[in-house]
Amino acid sequence: MRRNYKVRAGIGAGTSTVLLTLAALTFVPGASMSKDAAAGVMVLGLLVAVPLMIVGLVQGALAKADKSTMWLAVRCLPGRVQAGLAVLGVAGAVLGGTVMGSPADLAEPQIRNGLYYAEDRSERPWKRIEISCSQYETIVRSDQRAMFTIPGAMLAITACLTLAYGELSRADAAAAQAHQAGSAGASLRL
Repeated sequence: MRRNYKVRAGIGAGTSTVLLTLAALTFVPGASMSKDAAAGVMVLGLLVAVPLMIVGLVQGALAKADKSTMWLAVRCLPGRVQAGLAVLGVAGAVLGGTVMGSPADLAEPQIRNGLYYAEDRSERPWKRIEISCSQYETIVRSDQRAMFTIPGAMLAITACLTLAYGELSRADAAAAQAHQAGSAGASLRL
């Protein structure tokens, strides 16, 4: 496998690990970041994820591989790499499930004059209501979990696909080299 596939997959997997770890830390009471810091981390995650995903989609379009071929390419990866990708995938799925399962009635938490407010979205029109400090912390942690999980899961998928495309590229290059060696040998025999 060429080095560029390994580097891109490593960047994606490393960034995914950081983001999914931050998402998991939101379950620890009092471990949330400020809203600005969390937004900055999410933007950085997306700045890494989007270009890697675009390159991965272009590679996928050029590879023209079906699902069974992709699965075989993933199976050809070393066991530790497969295990690492599996851990990232399971972590992304579990954290994604907690994001989808969280109540969305209260959103947009704010602090004004020492009081905690959020939008009540349970009925229309939405209205801003006063909430307790614990409700505020719960909403902030849930928002941060979503902010970190989504790009983290995207990067985990991108890392897996990048390594699979790299393995397919390596196999194609080896087959082409074997074909050239076989046709060169055949012309020498004539």
